[in-house]
Amino acid sequence: MGNIRILTDIVASQVAAGEVVERPASIVKELVENSLDAHSNRIEIEFSQSGTALIRVSDDGIGMDREDALLCLERHATSKLRTGRDLESLSTFGFRGEAIPSIASVSKFRMVTRCREAEAGTELIVNGGRIEAVRESGEAYGTRVEVRSLFFNVPARKKFLRGLQTEAGHIVHQLHCLALANPNVAFVAVREGRPFLQLPSAKDLEIRVRDLFGEDWMAHLRQGEPVKVGEIQVRGFLSQPGRGRTDRSEQFIFVNGRSVVSPAVSVPLRETYHSILPKGYHPGAILFLEMDPAFVDCNVHPAKREVRFREANVVAEAIRAFAQGVLEGTRRTIVAPAEWAASLEVDPSRALEPCTAFEAGAVEACAVSLPEVARSQPANHVQQMPKADSLPRAISRKAASPSLKTPEPEGQKDYESIPILPEQMEIQNLLELRDLVVVGKVATRFAILEGSFGMVVADLRAARERILFERLLNEMKQGHADSQTLLFPVIFDLPPRDAAWIAENIELLQRVGISAECFGGASIKVEAVPPSVDKMDIQQFLVRLIDDLLSGGIRSGQRVAEEALARSVARLAGGESLPTDLERIETLLMELLRCELPYSCPMGKATMIPIPLSELKRRFGWSG
Repeated sequence: MGNIRILTDIVASQVAAGEVVERPASIVKELVENSLDAHSNRIEIEFSQSGTALIRVSDDGIGMDREDALLCLERHATSKLRTGRDLESLSTFGFRGEAIPSIASVSKFRMVTRCREAEAGTELIVNGGRIEAVRESGEAYGTRVEVRSLFFNVPARKKFLRGLQTEAGHIVHQLHCLALANPNVAFVAVREGRPFLQLPSAKDLEIRVRDLFGEDWMAHLRQGEPVKVGEIQVRGFLSQPGRGRTDRSEQFIFVNGRSVVSPAVSVPLRETYHSILPKGYHPGAILFLEMDPAFVDCNVHPAKREVRFREANVVAEAIRAFAQGVLEGTRRTIVAPAEWAASLEVDPSRALEPCTAFEAGAVEACAVSLPEVARSQPANHVQQMPKADSLPRAISRKAASPSLKTPEPEGQKDYESIPILPEQMEIQNLLELRDLVVVGKVATRFAILEGSFGMVVADLRAARERILFERLLNEMKQGHADSQTLLFPVIFDLPPRDAAWIAENIELLQRVGISAECFGGASIKVEAVPPSVDKMDIQQFLVRLIDDLLSGGIRSGQRVAEEALARSVARLAGGESLPTDLERIETLLMELLRCELPYSCPMGKATMIPIPLSELKRRFGWSG
């Protein structure tokens, strides 16, 4: 008996804060949503040290009187619900009455609020959940909330926060979501005393999107005609065909103005784009779903990020109809990145002209017509090369290692490997005897080598990846990798998460030859890149590099991080300038054979596959 007891109010609030206050960005979201519910026309947000030292949100909303200001510090005190039925018709952001007391319980909290008709306002000071002062204030009408020393009284929670740049990136992402959902409200955001977001109120969503993300990002979006299926209406923007990300960081989905994450929306969207995006890529989207509040449950997630639809199948149908309308509107010849062509899942019988990618100098683009996209060159397309007896020399092996597979660093993804035949070990001896010569190539990417042993098929892209990978590792061991200074620095905007990652890994990027720095807000300036990628689209290269590293789960430790970065750079640059003539193919393969592990690419897949003469005879049914 006596083992169960009721928690004190302060402890109960700190427990509730574990659900409401996941990180500083959660506080920004809750406070700004309160300002929006207060019918504010202008909201100012300021934070320092990524919100751990200070978060200040000021608005010009309706404010509160003294009685309501004190009540808002009580748990489950809200002006937005009266009965349980009100949950079925929510039209406001906050409704549980947990945000303010939860935030005040884990910080040094100050709130000043004043109604428009009141002669004086009210100031409240709370320290770790305990009210220390209540007094009159002469502040302007509206509400100002200051949150300082976040988690000062629960240091264990503070230890679980990520780096300052990462937490700042989450705050910026939340502000982007809130600003997109409320273009009629002006937003000003200040970080470490410097404004980085100044958005005037806008009547048109397109203006708000352009103000937030810039002209470049806006140019890749297509606005669709609003679609209504049943009681659900969909409007917004989708990325043009051929552009996507390996994650959903460029998808902004709103349900009745609330930013949410919902498979009921993202899955049908991906399904509609499946024929024009590589496998694993997701289109960019800014989508607004409007429906009767009774059709959606916003109370299924502690942080209200996820929602549940009463008729999920109707939502999916509406999303498909909207996406198909956008794609129909862009049915024209576009440029699709050549490195994606081989990943597209389409019916080969619908393919157009073969895509001649990876020609000398840079990756060439393939002109395709939507939604029919060429997969690649036909499998039987073989470019004839001079016969073996006309070659002045064969490829020789100077130094070889019997290892067949690149060891994966601890914590890295276990990539699927192409099985290597036992005869692979014989390639070294054959090369040393100068018994193999290049006789042709298939589909630009593969080289055919012939000898008395039989034949060897070499993957030129995999070979180049292995060469670049080992070159980068060797250069990093010596200090810094070689870099090519750009004639003009490249400046562009990235999503907050990507900009935060770059800011936290500037030194690591420099070690691989990438000179980048933050240029205010989410802008990045790149001044130098590795020579192997200087002809690529720098912005797309960095975006794909970050996707690659984050999806692969880059781990701590300088060596492991460097190897992961070198592996990703090599993979992304491997398709650049693949050789097309005999001498260049031969030079590439000779360089491959000087690598420590020439028989596999950095992802563990084979660079060369031998097919002995005995195997060819068996396949063709020769008995002699």
